[in-house]
Amino acid sequence: MCEYAAPKLETVRIGIIGIGRRCIEAVHRLKLIEWVEIKALCDIRMDRVDEAQKAITDFGLPAARTYGKSEDAWIRRKLRCYRIKQCKRTITLQRFLESMGVKKWQSWILALSGKGLWRKSKCPKVNQAMGNQWFEEQGLYNLTLNYKRLTNLKKPPCTKVCQVV
Repeated sequence: MCEYAAPKLETVRIGIIGIGRRCIEAVHRLKLIEWVEIKALCDIRMDRVDEAQKAITDFGLPAARTYGKSEDAWIRRKLRCYRIKQCKRTITLQRFLESMGVKKWQSWILALSGKGLWRKSKCPKVNQAMGNQWFEEQGLYNLTLNYKRLTNLKKPPCTKVCQVV
């Protein structure tokens, strides 16, 4: 073997991506090791990030940086990706973007780019064309806002009982 050894680290800084049930338990184990610092937490579900952050701060450790978006933002990006995929050809995508208010030259640049559909769906011009208002016009409402609205209700939204046969 090479007999190469890296210098000893005083502290090991950890960033966790994808926080599931197993990861929450790992956070509980990692916070007990004195030379380990949990510096970053990332997940698409912010409730999981908050749960892991609470486990860290309740133990008296400094809060980690948090990264992530709501599920609603991820779903909207996925829907934008599907809508772009429906255009199939370059000219169809360019015409669609132009009809949605994107300048002609900018729509051509995006349509001719070699980016994949997922990367195109995050492009600012696609967000301009298919913003939150476009989703509302399509009848797709914001899941996060409606979830918060429903959880803050004093009584259930539907009090009638319907028999299902």
